[in-house]
Amino acid sequence: DREGEGGEEEGAESHIAIKSESAAAEKIFKDGKVSLDSLPEDMQMALRDGRLTALDAERWASIMKSPLLSKMATALPSLRSKMLGNPRLLVTICIELAIGVTAKTIAEVQARTTEFWNELDFVISDLMLEVVADFSLVWLLSPARQLARVPAGGVASQLAKLPGHFFQVGAFPLKLRAATIAFRAAQFFCVGMVSTFLGHGSTIALVGLREKREGQKELSPLLPTAVGWASFMVMSSNFRYQTVNGIEQRILDVYLKGAPQNLATFVLRFFNCFVGGSQWIWYARALGLQ
Repeated sequence: DREGEGGEEEGAESHIAIKSESAAAEKIFKDGKVSLDSLPEDMQMALRDGRLTALDAERWASIMKSPLLSKMATALPSLRSKMLGNPRLLVTICIELAIGVTAKTIAEVQARTTEFWNELDFVISDLMLEVVADFSLVWLLSPARQLARVPAGGVASQLAKLPGHFFQVGAFPLKLRAATIAFRAAQFFCVGMVSTFLGHGSTIALVGLREKREGQKELSPLLPTAVGWASFMVMSSNFRYQTVNGIEQRILDVYLKGAPQNLATFVLRFFNCFVGGSQWIWYARALGLQ
């Protein structure tokens, strides 16, 4: 009997907690003038089930203040989950792209000198690789807020349990954190292959067109370059960017806000980009790609 009473008490407490969480979220929506009917279906279900927290509501109310972001986040579930999980997602993407594209452009100017404008098509194709890789590195490692119910069992259920990166704040057991490193490595390998085929592949195609007229010298072959870049992303980028994300979430998010936090993020990611660029040169030369 006591065990039955204990179970009933736990069930009652759980029900009260769910109602309290939902009430807190609804109050935030009301204060922010966010209609419950306007919420995406997964958020409405999470609200009814008591899985939508007050923090989720605060972040969604903030997103709704931007006409463009509100439409994008409402229409795109993946963007919605990423922005709810990491409100600094877009700022971080902009910083990463600004650093990567600027550094790449400076390198192109130094390498091509007076031929920079004549070879602008090559520059653009090289920048395509940079943009795809930089965006993917930030996007894949950014924490996501899983609101939709995931079916029990199966691969999707297991992947939904993984943190965004190894150092993500939360009660994740060590085996899931380790699994995240392996899973991100597989994703980064795919990103490396795709970005190389897009960027370096288009460059080789352009060189092939110009060779008939200008005798451009041969570039490194596509497949070895793609495998080399993809393996570099697995062995270097994977660990470096997971560490960067950990520093941002566990240190910068806690002790800095606003402009100082953005500046610290810029410095941290600039240093990471510099280290990665240096490592890639050594690695590419070791493989005979440069």
